[in-house]
Amino acid sequence: MQLMPRTIDIYIAGDRKTPGKTRGASMSKVSGINTNTQNPTLTSGSRRNVSDLPSESERAQTWSVYKVKEGDTIKSVAKEFDVPRSQIRRSNGLKILQKLISGSHILIPGERPSAKQAGPVAVQQPELFREDLPPTKVPYLAAEKSPASEEAKPAPVEKENNVNVCSVYKYAVQKNDSIDKIAKKFGMEKKQINSLNPQAGGRIYPGDIVLVTPGSASPKKFIPGKISYHVWAQAGDTVDSLASRFSGPGLDITAQDIIDVNALKEEEVKNLREGQYLLITKVTVEGDSSWYGPGFYGRNTASGQKYMGQPGCACNFLPLGSKITLTNPENGKQTTVEVNDRGDFDKYNRLFDVSRDTVNELGFRKKGVTRLIGHIEYIKKREDLPMEQLAKI
Repeated sequence: MQLMPRTIDIYIAGDRKTPGKTRGASMSKVSGINTNTQNPTLTSGSRRNVSDLPSESERAQTWSVYKVKEGDTIKSVAKEFDVPRSQIRRSNGLKILQKLISGSHILIPGERPSAKQAGPVAVQQPELFREDLPPTKVPYLAAEKSPASEEAKPAPVEKENNVNVCSVYKYAVQKNDSIDKIAKKFGMEKKQINSLNPQAGGRIYPGDIVLVTPGSASPKKFIPGKISYHVWAQAGDTVDSLASRFSGPGLDITAQDIIDVNALKEEEVKNLREGQYLLITKVTVEGDSSWYGPGFYGRNTASGQKYMGQPGCACNFLPLGSKITLTNPENGKQTTVEVNDRGDFDKYNRLFDVSRDTVNELGFRKKGVTRLIGHIEYIKKREDLPMEQLAKI
């Protein structure tokens, strides 16, 4: 594959930064190339030629990810890795007087000079600019593995309470991306992305490379009083480790519960995919329940349906659209309904709030509140995380 020329035509919608800052070129170089324009500042929809793209040797080199320690400066990191300070600034979009933030991650061209020093694993830099793609787009990074990185890759680290550390990935920002959209796409919180990428200053542009930890917004351990958890599996997770992690006083979740609730196939049980969505809860739950009637007629439920007493169930721990079989142990009556609403009945320690038709089928309308047993038949799953759009560091 031939490399693209070092002068390309770029387009960034809504980007009012100078083209020089966009691709690392100096203003004099940008002005020299764009002799037909008096003002090199980008306006929304404008196009400019920008030089000083990474050279062939720069793209072929290895990179390391370094976690900034307390007291680190660009000068001290550059000395430790034996690289020019200008390369560190350029690789991370840092200004000359900008300080490093302790705990953040930065990219370092090359490897540590001494193999004895404990350092990050160096990986081959992915190809970001390809001849067969238009210059207005940057392809997703392919998660390629090199022999060197495979040998040096450490075993999954586990912390207290059997919690796996979230893996760090690189993501190429696409057109119309925002930090909020990226956070939602990869199961993170906005503050987590800002913490991993402090040099971005809360602003990103198409073609930028940001660090993400997919699924890091998932709960990490048992929370007293909580009976269900929406999680995305991490590397090294198993149904047994997840069952153990989210069990506690009053909630004994088993591996079989996770398998039944999520309708996992045999091959999925043996090898959970990183980024796979799972609902962690008991397949059968029991608790006090109530019903709601005429006072709610004509109102829209959380699922958008107009409530007129038809069969249904309000539940706060299952996804909308899930189906559950409810049984009244006092009379043995049961019915299967869809979860179509939410409510504030948790404050009364109630699991379900059923509709008028459902309470008639279960036979506790006059009583008002009774104990029900719920068996989960089907859950409406959230989408798995798009791990194919990431490259692992």
